[in-house]
Amino acid sequence: MPNTKQTGSTLVELTVVVFIISVLFLIAIRSYTNLNSSNEYIKARLLLTEISLSVKDWKARNSYYPDDIGSSEIGQKIAPGKPQDRVKWLSSIPFDSVFDYDHWPLPENGRCYVHVAFWGQNKERDYELSQIVAQPQELKKVGDDLVLGIDIYDCECTIQETIRECWERTGKKEY
Repeated sequence: MPNTKQTGSTLVELTVVVFIISVLFLIAIRSYTNLNSSNEYIKARLLLTEISLSVKDWKARNSYYPDDIGSSEIGQKIAPGKPQDRVKWLSSIPFDSVFDYDHWPLPENGRCYVHVAFWGQNKERDYELSQIVAQPQELKKVGDDLVLGIDIYDCECTIQETIRECWERTGKKEY
């Protein structure tokens, strides 16, 4: 009988190699997706800082913060401010999500709060309303949202009213 050496791989060996390559491929795809998501949040942080500076600039020009924006303005991506003088707002948003500007009275009457937020990948608000979410200059993650605090200031507003109702009741916007 001639001595012939067999070369090649068995079906089991090929199956194991294909399985290992598939697992490595899935790990690589997941890592790439997480990296891309992380990059989108880094971009959102930078954009929140830019919007925050624009809100502060708007206040410097007008002596008060703009009114809170409602859900209809959020959906239409309308920036806070007056029609002829709006805060710089961005239309290109990571994850095609939403930027929000909140300005509301706090539960302890006589205090008001301002922040900007990014609603994250789920495109929904994950933070509570009518309370301090992030201290001024603090960036806080709540769920998948990012919230950048702008200001907490003394005002004559009560928790039972909106900022606009407070302005109408007191006749003043500056504090």
